[in-house]
Amino acid sequence: MVHSNHAKPPDIDTIPYGVHPGQIVRACLRTAHLTQATAADLIGISRRTLNRIIAGHLRVTAQTAPALGALLSSGPRYWMQLQLNNDLWRQEHRARRGHQSGGGG
Repeated sequence: MVHSNHAKPPDIDTIPYGVHPGQIVRACLRTAHLTQATAADLIGISRRTLNRIIAGHLRVTAQTAPALGALLSSGPRYWMQLQLNNDLWRQEHRARRGHQSGGGG
């Protein structure tokens, strides 16, 4: 399923902790000269779903990770790890904000 002009995502260790996977998807699509509509059609998800992932409003799931992995030559674990990193980062920041405001953590 890999697009002929695909751009493999950067090594996960080079991505700042907490970056939403959608930001990486956006960069890869831009490099591959793929529109969101074309990419969504290629991987069999709705354009709205892909757009919401790219915008950071939807999480990458076990259902979407294999499709992204196939499209972008990276495998599903790459996308799930990025999502996990983002989830943990968000939770850590929520906990810090709660602690700083005097709330329970």
